[in-house]
Amino acid sequence: MNVNGVDEYAADVVVTLRFDDSSRRTTIRGARTVGAPDEGDSVTVIYAPGRPGLGGRHHDSGFFDSGAALLWIWVVVFFAAAFGSGLFGRDEVHAARRFRGDAHGVAALLLCLGVLLLLPGAFFQTPTWAGWLLALISACTPWLALAWVIKRV
Repeated sequence: MNVNGVDEYAADVVVTLRFDDSSRRTTIRGARTVGAPDEGDSVTVIYAPGRPGLGGRHHDSGFFDSGAALLWIWVVVFFAAAFGSGLFGRDEVHAARRFRGDAHGVAALLLCLGVLLLLPGAFFQTPTWAGWLLALISACTPWLALAWVIKRV
């Protein structure tokens, strides 16, 4: 598989893991490596040292495992809360809460469109650029729905 212009391989690899009682060789299924795997390459494995019968699993560390994603989520939430709290007065909030088909129906369709745009990346192999583009457009749909409701109410 080619990810961002780099060849990535998924292979079953044999590793030696140190368990509490002794070291054992274990096969890790589907370990991903950048480039063809060679003897001596490192892979990240999750295993329980006290439970050798469980074996091990490949640990795919990445952006979402690093804590950086959580930080970005909180930054976006804080920005949205700070921006939104200064944007609306009490009357506008109450007007927006009353259901109107022409405002809230279109907003619901926009939100559904955002979810639908994420489905190709969830169920099919999409090129990286297409996945990012669909995710970016999908991330804009809640803001578009909010703007639509504000404009129509």
